[in-house]
Amino acid sequence: MSAHAVGVLAALADAERLRVYAWLVARDAASPSAGSDAAPSTLAAIAAELDLELPRLQKIVGSLVAAGLVAQSREGLHAVPEAVTSAASAVLDGMPLGHVVERHPRLRSVVRNGIAERLPASAELKSELAGVLAAALPEFDEVDEPHLNAHLATLTTDVPLMRRLLVDEGFLVRDAAGSTYRRA
Repeated sequence: MSAHAVGVLAALADAERLRVYAWLVARDAASPSAGSDAAPSTLAAIAAELDLELPRLQKIVGSLVAAGLVAQSREGLHAVPEAVTSAASAVLDGMPLGHVVERHPRLRSVVRNGIAERLPASAELKSELAGVLAAALPEFDEVDEPHLNAHLATLTTDVPLMRRLLVDEGFLVRDAAGSTYRRA
């Protein structure tokens, strides 16, 4: 995961920082160009609006600015929602199935946020999902079940179900004892 993504997540993990950021996002969304009166975005005005002491708000805003979530302009402070979008993309970049729905849009209903959550209903999509999972596994000649499970845990919320899918679809072969797997 990128340092930027970690910084964004860490900044938003604090309830007060999240509250200030959410307020700025909502205020920016209700800008004068949208027909409503946006609240002033000076530190003093925000502190009064959110009932925060100014020194505390300064620290909060400093953390949000450092994370790239807030920027200062002549009009005052503004949320930078693109920082959240880029952090989410960076997190997905680090996941084996992070962008799989871009290449396999038909799997959108079963792969969420880079994790296979359930089996599709159709046999055709089951085969497609099994192929995607098999391609995401590291190379191995033979692997025991605990190691296979550890790999699958990075790809799915239901390890036994997806392991069974890989066997049923012919991507993996389980030995007679059921303790080791090899690629078909």
